[in-house]
Amino acid sequence: MRVVAQVHPVDAPRVVASVGDLQRVEDNIITPAIRDILRSIGGQPERRALDFIEKRDEITALVEQAIAIEGQKAGVTIQEVRMGEPAIPPELMVARLREQLATQLRATYEQERNAQTERIKVERERAAADQQPTLVAAEIAKAAAEHRKEQLRLEGEGEKLKQIEIAKGQEAQAQVLGKDRTLQLQALEKILAASQNNPDIIKVPTVQVQGTGAGYEGAAAVLGASNIIQMLRGIEASEARKPREP
Repeated sequence: MRVVAQVHPVDAPRVVASVGDLQRVEDNIITPAIRDILRSIGGQPERRALDFIEKRDEITALVEQAIAIEGQKAGVTIQEVRMGEPAIPPELMVARLREQLATQLRATYEQERNAQTERIKVERERAAADQQPTLVAAEIAKAAAEHRKEQLRLEGEGEKLKQIEIAKGQEAQAQVLGKDRTLQLQALEKILAASQNNPDIIKVPTVQVQGTGAGYEGAAAVLGASNIIQMLRGIEASEARKPREP
């Protein structure tokens, strides 16, 4: 400890008479008082030897307060107290040094982990930016697929309604024309529709027809010889051979 003390002129006769010169004041008052105060502070149950390093300011304030009282008793004014470097045994410093090293390593690890996390974040953002065109195309394709799905659903509903209406029309037609005529008409419609896409399916044999020339006898004879009419006649004959319902 370093103590700065002063003896005021008014107190000098009393100090010289009771103690002596300043050297005797230091040897007989200041030094013994400092040692006693430090032993008292260091001997407290809650105190540790490392407190003289870790809590220097607190201990210095306690010493200065206590030594000022002792100095006043001898007529000496204490100006300030400063603590030097404590002589701590090396074996007590090992644990503290390990603790400091662990703290520094922990702080370094946290910094490296934060830096790594930041690098990963930057790389993820960069990768997302590079994939932006692909992501946009995927979103557009997804929207197009949803639109196509809805379109097909609507088309299916429309086709369903169309078939229902066709069935209703065929049922009404059968009630008016009869089932046999309705079947013949449906067959003729299908054959004519197919002949529009493939005219070669109509086979007309070479027929020589003579008539008055005043009507459609020749055309009727030629059409009657075609395979379409022959097919319709076959359907009619097949229907005629079926047993009638009572």
